[in-house]
Amino acid sequence: MSHFDERAAPSELDTAEGLKISSLVANLDDESPSLAWRSDLNETLRAESNRLQRRRRVVFWLRPAMGLAFAASLMGVVFLRSVAESPSSNSLEAKLVSEFRAVAASSEVAGPTAVAGVELASSRGGSSDRSQEDEMWNQLVDENAISL
Repeated sequence: MSHFDERAAPSELDTAEGLKISSLVANLDDESPSLAWRSDLNETLRAESNRLQRRRRVVFWLRPAMGLAFAASLMGVVFLRSVAESPSSNSLEAKLVSEFRAVAASSEVAGPTAVAGVELASSRGGSSDRSQEDEMWNQLVDENAISL
């Protein structure tokens, strides 16, 4: 018989063994926990509570720190990847970028009217300045002799 068979339980209590067991259980003293046991239980619970509070405090500060560390490492990977993909110094792109940086630096020093020895189109007033720029870029491309 299983412990959860409720239909058989009343019939077994009516037997001699069932009556004997029920009388023994009825004669047992009602034991309440001692004060020393209760005190030990309270101390154990208090220690466990302090441990859980410490863990919650650590997790409270550790979780944002881990997120920040992840974001910083992701930024580092992206930054290193972009540095690794920069054009080589012999390519046309690298020369164009270096020329642009030189022109930008000279325009910061010289001002907006003269950039690397070339006057702006507004100061000369014309399309001839545009054609000079086109000639400069064509010359730069021809010097590098890169076929597309």
